[in-house]
Amino acid sequence: MSYFVLLGWLGACALQDAQQRKISNLLTLGGLGAALLFLLASGSSLTGAPPPAAAIAMGVACLLSLPGYLTRQMGAADVKMLLALGAASDASHVLFSVIGAALVQVSWLVLVRVKPSIRLALPEKWVALRAATTHKAPYAPFLFAGFALTGIWL
Repeated sequence: MSYFVLLGWLGACALQDAQQRKISNLLTLGGLGAALLFLLASGSSLTGAPPPAAAIAMGVACLLSLPGYLTRQMGAADVKMLLALGAASDASHVLFSVIGAALVQVSWLVLVRVKPSIRLALPEKWVALRAATTHKAPYAPFLFAGFALTGIWL
């Protein structure tokens, strides 16, 4: 059940990022706060990891996202979203979600190069994803797909 809560939250982040190229602090910081409250109240993350494992996952999220943020390849919302994912899960979920996101993003870029009209198959509301170039693609939709693949695999 908690996997679906995380998937729903990431889906909301992905939808907002695909539509507006931004994710509100209400979603990112709200998700982080909710994950930390759950961790403190229950003694485990949403995926059942103990607090030290969630702390390591948050460290992994920082290590993976801060270089991208400092080089302006990722936005602050992406960093906060990964921190929240770390607080809500464990290092393996964070790591495999990022790897899955990278694989989905590369697949998307190849598909768009081979068949540029594929973007037209996306809903018009997803304007940021439809118009995305290789350097400006919103990250949350790919992280959502990476997390979904991780949930299937783990």
